[in-house]
Amino acid sequence: MVPAYKFAAEAGQDGPSHVIRIPPSDLMGDVVNLRTARKRAKRREAEQKAATNRLAHGRTKADRTETQSRNDKAQRSLDLHRVETGDRQ
Repeated sequence: MVPAYKFAAEAGQDGPSHVIRIPPSDLMGDVVNLRTARKRAKRREAEQKAATNRLAHGRTKADRTETQSRNDKAQRSLDLHRVETGDRQ
């Protein structure tokens, strides 16, 4: 198959009006490395999943520390108010 731009060049200076001149660079698309494209897509998907997980499960260190401190204080309070009867072994 001969590209349209060759017919226009052979026909003369202006070429026939029914032939559209298309430069060779516009006839082809960009070359894409499929392995790289797959890796980029996988990274993008992993980042989206990580962002979703951060929203669903993420807690800051301050939140975790505060919860741990509250739990420890509650446990100490219970231990201090425990009545020792001596019949347990």
